[in-house]
Amino acid sequence: MDGWFGKRSEPELRRLRAEVLYDLEVELRKIGWGDPALVYYEEHDLFSFGTGVLRFRGGMPTGSC
Repeated sequence: MDGWFGKRSEPELRRLRAEVLYDLEVELRKIGWGDPALVYYEEHDLFSFGTGVLRFRGGMPTGSC
């Protein structure tokens, strides 16, 4: 099943997933439920695990450090 708008490409799916993760983490932090394993870098507007394995911002995953 391709959904209503057809099959999405892998880059588009990664972008959409990153947007959802970013928005969810921002909203959870507003109410004090943010994941302490994620570090927010305000100057770059991105989240990262302390190990640098995965970084993401509001539009795209940025890969590893």
